[in-house]
Amino acid sequence: MVGICRFKEAVIAFYDMGHKGDCFDESRTDDVDIPLRQLLSYVETEEDIEKNDRSRVFIYMDDGKEYELIMNPINTPCRNFYDRGNTKFEKEYTESTLMNRKKSDLVNHIQCLAHNNNVLHERINRQAEFVRNIMDFKDKIIEILYNPNLSDDETIIEIQKLVGVYDEKDGD
Repeated sequence: MVGICRFKEAVIAFYDMGHKGDCFDESRTDDVDIPLRQLLSYVETEEDIEKNDRSRVFIYMDDGKEYELIMNPINTPCRNFYDRGNTKFEKEYTESTLMNRKKSDLVNHIQCLAHNNNVLHERINRQAEFVRNIMDFKDKIIEILYNPNLSDDETIIEIQKLVGVYDEKDGD
């Protein structure tokens, strides 16, 4: 049986940036049917950075975990689940070109490069973890299939347990 984490409460917190960003009000709801348009209208975007009144949306789950809804702009289309569209493409510059740029442009360029490096490492780590999980899964399947002490029915049950579809109440 797979447990599902369920929505417990949403909190929209309002901040006054003119007073050091202190929170001055909260709107709480435990209504699962809260209109998405209402909730998303309070999620921060890049355009909100200059506003004096800002808001953040927090989601509390029944397992005690807390999340913040954040909208990030994407620079490229997302073609699959793991492509977040976050990589900012930069061209290579000659040393003389870089020497003639303003300090603020160089700082922006360095931040972009650091961001790309972090995104790259995150993707590589995710892919490596995926491959490790696949290899572990493959090894466990082979171990079950070639176990001479298991009957055909026991082999099927062990594989069902491994993939998470075995229900002990039903016996299958």
